[in-house]
Amino acid sequence: MIKLINTTPHDVHINLEGTGTTLCLPTSGMKIRVTQEQGPVLFEITEHAGHALLTAIPVRDSSVPKSVVMIDEKGEEHDLPAMQENVYFIVSLTAGKALRNRRDILLLGTADADHPIRDEKGRIIAVRCLKFP
Repeated sequence: MIKLINTTPHDVHINLEGTGTTLCLPTSGMKIRVTQEQGPVLFEITEHAGHALLTAIPVRDSSVPKSVVMIDEKGEEHDLPAMQENVYFIVSLTAGKALRNRRDILLLGTADADHPIRDEKGRIIAVRCLKFP
């Protein structure tokens, strides 16, 4: 049996194609978060469209090492658990990118090519698939 653990801060709705049913995975209370140090400033933008800016906009290097932690329901940080057969964690895109080497990490299929289901305002209300980062 496969176990899906939703570590996002919101419920996840997955449309079960052809059944008329949507599976709701409530947030587990656990979070997987990426911590990172702010990268050095590479340069500053001081003008835009020929106009000087009152304050420069820093452009930083984002290739600073990141660490990934699990935060439990009590708010305490832990190392990620070892991979277990048939246990998958649904995570944010940022966490997924940092954890590409793990095969127990799943992202929501929110790209246009994944055909997520949207409400009348264009907000995603359900996905049709999960994917590896």
